[in-house]
Amino acid sequence: MINAKEVIAIVLFGGVGKRFGWDRPKQFFLVKSKTILEYSVEAFEKSKYVDRIIIVSSKEFINETRELVKNFRKVSKIVEGGNTRTESSINGLLAIENKDSFVLIHDGARPLVSQELIGRVVEAIPEKGAVIPCLKVFDTLVEVSDGKVTSFLDRDKILQVQTPQGFKYEIILEAYEKLTKSGNMSFPDDSSVVRYLGISEIYVVEGEVRNIKITTRDDVELMEYYIEKFKIV
Repeated sequence: MINAKEVIAIVLFGGVGKRFGWDRPKQFFLVKSKTILEYSVEAFEKSKYVDRIIIVSSKEFINETRELVKNFRKVSKIVEGGNTRTESSINGLLAIENKDSFVLIHDGARPLVSQELIGRVVEAIPEKGAVIPCLKVFDTLVEVSDGKVTSFLDRDKILQVQTPQGFKYEIILEAYEKLTKSGNMSFPDDSSVVRYLGISEIYVVEGEVRNIKITTRDDVELMEYYIEKFKIV
């Protein structure tokens, strides 16, 4: 461990994954030998940086989630998710008892996050306070209105955001407390809440190509490719 702070990973599984085209939440989909949920949680279970894991699950699947992770010693709590990603993050944060800690918030649909990426995020938190992994964008990007291109964006200034996103607990808690009072509860991720409310600057570390988000069934084929390429077991 790089410091005496406790590092707590919140792994979000609150969504239903309609675009995945399955009759159950995609975290229970089996890929090779394990479910997507198990791959995601296991990454943090193996991390030398992470002390505890809190899983956020939709209410109707809490028992099934608990059964799948019963052998993961770092999983300390499984809490009920909200109607939005933002509400699920809040529920995970409120389950943290140690207010003097570092927090990682991770989309459970990114099951291939590596130990190296987790380490990069955690190691940056003490100095930066709020850290997100990002990838460069290589395609040409345009802004569109009414089906017409209005401008070409400078891709050198645009990055693709991933998770886990890391925060000092007091920063992310303050952001969500203020957000709750404002009534605006729809944000794409946690760093956008912090930035929107001006709580902290957001700093960037290098993300990973293999850290894909499983959205459709086509993504499973890519996941299987990376599992074989990086010998993930």
